[in-house]
Amino acid sequence: MNPTKNPSQILRSSIATFALLFLGSSGSHAATFVFQQGDLVKDGTTVSTSFVAPAVTLRGGVAYLNTNQNNDGRILVGQNGGTGPQNGAFAFDLSSINAVAAAAGETVQINSVSLTLTVQGAGQNLLSTYKLDLLGNGSSAYNFNEATATWNTPGGSNVAGGTLGTNLSSLSFNPSTQSAGTLDTWASTSAFTTAATNALAGDGVLRLILTSTNVGDSSKTDLAKFYANDPLSGGASASPTVAEHPYLSVDYTLVEPEQVPEPSSFALMAVSGVAMLALLRRKSQKA
Repeated sequence: MNPTKNPSQILRSSIATFALLFLGSSGSHAATFVFQQGDLVKDGTTVSTSFVAPAVTLRGGVAYLNTNQNNDGRILVGQNGGTGPQNGAFAFDLSSINAVAAAAGETVQINSVSLTLTVQGAGQNLLSTYKLDLLGNGSSAYNFNEATATWNTPGGSNVAGGTLGTNLSSLSFNPSTQSAGTLDTWASTSAFTTAATNALAGDGVLRLILTSTNVGDSSKTDLAKFYANDPLSGGASASPTVAEHPYLSVDYTLVEPEQVPEPSSFALMAVSGVAMLALLRRKSQKA
């Protein structure tokens, strides 16, 4: 035999049921985008072959301070002894994630972000740490044009060589031990996911700069060589395939926004609850 509920218990149960039906249940699902020039991929399927992701070497040294390196076809990073320092700048437009979220009427939660570069050839013999930083504060003020950027004039508000912002991820290796085709990945961190989240909340573009902890020390030589997006100046036969272009992997979850009732709905629920309680009490007194 089921125990008889008192009016207060019935009221609480009724309100809980009403709230569940009114608010509904939330759901979420995970997805992954890979942003790579010439191959924008969502959950393993190519959605665009015309995607563009600017990448360029900012090359220092007397002979290169005002020379754009876009036609070199490589991202060079590190200190090349007395010849000068070199940094790599990247930009990835993540707005496709916002478009998917908007179409679904959901919000985005970034779970992980990583950058992968393909080694073009063995570099210099020195174990070094290569730091991936936000370019400036990541905003459009620090935008660059890969066709015109130089060490002295990277573009926007950038200082010479590119403005180093928040460190997002670091990787240590000896460039001389890496053969062509090796993949180097700067793994996800909380700072990296925050940077991607902020980019989505801004103009949608994640701007990055890769440098070495030895940049600026002319006594060191730790130059690392990666493929960029363009043909190598040495000829098309040595140029990267699309699969060798720099790419950014973003794992995220689309979350249904909470359906919060209007204040008037809460008031209606409260009035209905009071009326129900009074009715139940009268019935209880008559019994």
